[in-house]
Amino acid sequence: MYYEINKIQFYYETIGEGIPILFLNGFANDFSIMKKNFEPFFKSDANCQRIYVDHPGVGKTKLSGTIDIEELLEGIKSFVQSVTREKEFLLVGASFGGFVARYLVDVFKERVNGLFLLYPLISHKFSEATIEKDVIDRINIVMTNKEIENEIQEEAKEAMQNTDFLFLENLITQAQEFHLEIGESSFNKPVCILTGRQDSSVGYKDAFSLIENYPKATFCVLDNASHNLHVEQKELFSIFVENWLRRVADLEVK
Repeated sequence: MYYEINKIQFYYETIGEGIPILFLNGFANDFSIMKKNFEPFFKSDANCQRIYVDHPGVGKTKLSGTIDIEELLEGIKSFVQSVTREKEFLLVGASFGGFVARYLVDVFKERVNGLFLLYPLISHKFSEATIEKDVIDRINIVMTNKEIENEIQEEAKEAMQNTDFLFLENLITQAQEFHLEIGESSFNKPVCILTGRQDSSVGYKDAFSLIENYPKATFCVLDNASHNLHVEQKELFSIFVENWLRRVADLEVK
């Protein structure tokens, strides 16, 4: 399905009925990785509607002109307003999608009942991410399992089939010019933030700057885990997703 706003035609898919859960993928990936790794947590009778959407520059989402990061965020805000139809909803964001999810929490705070951040990008100024100097050396330890490495490569190959890298590079450059305050206010609903100790893309330290803003948050940095921790640490990833879903469900019952 498509939703059109100004220069953007957002491509998205919905599965199931019930409380909306919006999934926001990484910067250069379409939503196939999110769909593959999160759908197994939902049974056929799950009371939730999963919404997977591609942001501009990836997947099947289309652009009819150039946009900057502020226009991208405004477009996503309009999309969310349309598909959630004033309902309460949940947010799941990976990497860049985590940054966007925090922006949406600020916009729709009273309607958001839970937030799950997977190796989130904290600042829109990508180059400012705090990454330990020796993380590149330690990431080689993580990638010794050929089965894991192959799965990561296959996921990336599928997710980047339609990625417009030139557009994304320009967006990164433009983003340095903007001052955006994202996720600065308190959010008192169930939150889970998972990071990888060997993440050479966004690091893990910046996420902990949010700890005072999320009084009901579970924070965890996983060793032997990079920007693909959902593959490298599948069992732990599953435990934290299921725990977050239970906490959200308990909130709804109350």
